[in-house]
Amino acid sequence: FSGTNISTGEEVAIKLECIKTRHPQLHIESKIYKLMQGGVGIPQIKWCGSEGDYNVMVMELLGPSLEDLFNFCSRRFSLKTVLLLADQLLTNLLNQLDSNTNVFINHISQNQFSNTGFGAFNSTNPSAGPGAGGDFNRSSPLPPGSLGPSLPPNLASLPLIEQRAKLLEAEHARVSEEYALLYNRLKTYESRLLHAKQTIEAWHAECDEQNRRIIGLEKQREDALNQVKQYEKEISRLSGTPSIVCLSSNADLNSMSISSLKCIQSQLRGDLEKVDKILYLQTATKCMVCEERNRNVTLGPCNHLVVCSVCAPQSKDCPYCQTPVIVHSTSN
Repeated sequence: FSGTNISTGEEVAIKLECIKTRHPQLHIESKIYKLMQGGVGIPQIKWCGSEGDYNVMVMELLGPSLEDLFNFCSRRFSLKTVLLLADQLLTNLLNQLDSNTNVFINHISQNQFSNTGFGAFNSTNPSAGPGAGGDFNRSSPLPPGSLGPSLPPNLASLPLIEQRAKLLEAEHARVSEEYALLYNRLKTYESRLLHAKQTIEAWHAECDEQNRRIIGLEKQREDALNQVKQYEKEISRLSGTPSIVCLSSNADLNSMSISSLKCIQSQLRGDLEKVDKILYLQTATKCMVCEERNRNVTLGPCNHLVVCSVCAPQSKDCPYCQTPVIVHSTSN
């Protein structure tokens, strides 16, 4: 963030870090900046501490970095600019070798813009203080936890920097290991999820097949019940016919005339057909075992409605097709 000192009106850069972070780094970064105070391009630390839920570091607001200027120029410098930058780099290196001073250039300060011709360029993003919502000022002198690409040899030999570098290497290795572990877990979870989806789809297919079979059995049972009802109606219709003629003895036949005998023969044939029909209908609706009670049990797996509820538990084979009985269901 960029902010303003309300006492002096000075613009400053502000970096925030959540106080609950697992590996706080802001206080270490402030110590490194304080250690490198005095070098060209190194911001001056104004204040570092905790405020509310954040660790806060307030430091001098520098101008844009060389990379910012390069991006601002559509990642293309003119030959003159490149030569001026090379001349400035060589001059700084010679000054460092002569004076053995700590020179570290990561950002170009405002008084160095004359070499590149961008003196009026400023990449700061004006905003309110630390509590206001705004974009981060991405012109911070060093990325968090980094010492920059051109650390001088006399600084690289410092114990604190070496210790910090080792800590960063260990942290990088730990993060890489955690990433690999989480990636493997994600792949395992994806494989398990795919297997579970395939299992659920197989269950759905099996349930659909069972539902189709149940619907077919229900239809067969309804057809059988409708047929039984038709037989019952036919029986009730035939039961209202005149009584069948019966002969008392053979002597009666001998005394009858031929025409009477033919009439009786014709009547008996008609009655016999009626008896056969009634017998067939009675047989179709009565239990095939006891022949007394109506059929109301469907045997499986043959789906024959041929026995009553009393004889069904005792029937090991279907009386109609002799198929072993596995299951039976009672219909209303």
